Amino acid sequence: MNSEKVICPCRKVTKGDLIKAVEQGAESFKEVKKLTKVASACGKCKKEAKKITEGLLREREEKEGLQKSKVSRQDGCACEGESVKKTVVITGATDGIGRALALLLAKDYHLALCGRNENKMQELLRELEETNPTGHFFGRCFDITKDEKRHEFCETVTAEFETVDIVVNNAGANTKKDRVTDIAPEDLRYMFELNCVSALGIIQEFYPVMLRQKQQREHGKDHRNAGLFINILSTCCLYHTPMTGSYSATKHAMEALSKILLKEVKNEGIGVCSVYPGGTDTNFRAAPNPEYLRPETVAKMIKACMETEEGCIHDIVIRPPVEDNIP
Repeated sequence: MNSEKVICPCRKVTKGDLIKAVEQGAESFKEVKKLTKVASACGKCKKEAKKITEGLLREREEKEGLQKSKVSRQDGCACEGESVKKTVVITGATDGIGRALALLLAKDYHLALCGRNENKMQELLRELEETNPTGHFFGRCFDITKDEKRHEFCETVTAEFETVDIVVNNAGANTKKDRVTDIAPEDLRYMFELNCVSALGIIQEFYPVMLRQKQQREHGKDHRNAGLFINILSTCCLYHTPMTGSYSATKHAMEALSKILLKEVKNEGIGVCSVYPGGTDTNFRAAPNPEYLRPETVAKMIKACMETEEGCIHDIVIRPPVEDNIP
């Protein structure tokens, strides 16, 4: 493409303008917009400019990567990819633990998020961009129990990001409390879809992505692990409380899948961690309880698991002191 060719008739924005902005050190399309007239252009122009800019940035990164790789080989350094940001997928990201975790990771990770509430998602994305204006953040809202919507999200994330390194299965809820003798089958089925089947679907979508990454990294002598699945369970898996039959059954089922997955993928460079939060003060509950854990506290534990340099943490149990029903 001619560097002086006008991208769109609405403004004289050329490929040369974009090349100049990237050469001046722009790190993202957002920064390119500040250095050109793209910000005031039409939607068609912005879309085309973004596509071209992303290509230019990739080309620059590839050139810089080759130069760094060459220097590393000359220096005898085998630490390739050391500073590459990882991509974290978080389900149920618009509330509670998921939201707290996204905000905690914003400065150091790329984030792919999903939830149900569009207003909350847009608010979260704004906060993330304020925390890290050059970060790569992606959010979608849909019903995670719908197979086709879940598949579409996972496909889009895989295309949007270079890697998918960590997947946090956080989406879930206790939508109906009943005595076991009063549990309606339809309520139980829905909770299984929400708390277990949807998480299984997310794992099955990203597992082959992680395997492909492992093969590519081994080919390039990059010995990082292929990926990590973090499944948010509940301390209801460790003890039994009346009126939580449906929720406990679905979380127990997800716990079984998580534990078996751990054994099945550990030799493939993929880690699995099961997280058991006790009472947490989120809108998951009918009324606030300041004696319970703050979601930020649980998020810090999850981040510590993600950043363990050696080995893999298999289980995290964290409970507020006020709880005394210890198994």
